[in-house]
Amino acid sequence: MCEYISLISDVVKVLGGAILGFGLGWWATILKEGRERKQLRQALYKELANCYEAVHYHLEPARIDYGYLKTKLKNDLSLVAYDAATKNAAALYSYPEHGYFIGCYRELKKLTEITMDSDDEELIKTLRLTLGMIEDPTNGSVRKNLLKYLPATYHKHVKARGR
Repeated sequence: MCEYISLISDVVKVLGGAILGFGLGWWATILKEGRERKQLRQALYKELANCYEAVHYHLEPARIDYGYLKTKLKNDLSLVAYDAATKNAAALYSYPEHGYFIGCYRELKKLTEITMDSDDEELIKTLRLTLGMIEDPTNGSVRKNLLKYLPATYHKHVKARGR
């Protein structure tokens, strides 16, 4: 009888340890995925802010250089975070602002596809549309998150578009 109790005790310990180990491993995975989603979201906002700064800088009337805009602007626009987000579509679509991200990056991709043959007026129109898309998030929390990553000099442009 004592042997059975000892055997049952050992089985309970092993099963309890296995269940505890599985549970802790599962919980660690959930925490890791949550942390990665948060980092990806922050990277998307930072990247949008950097692209906004680059486009805004080159669109100022004193700085417009069509040759530069047609050939080298695409080097100033980094879309690395968005490329990473498209590889992890589940994380991208879990964000409430996923439509905003997709729309902004669609406009930014248009800027990277500009060639020397592009019309100057079309180029300026595309730049302004891109700025407008980034400056005008429909959701107030998205605007607030974007302002966290933009330098203070650009806050007036985003807030002016606010509703």
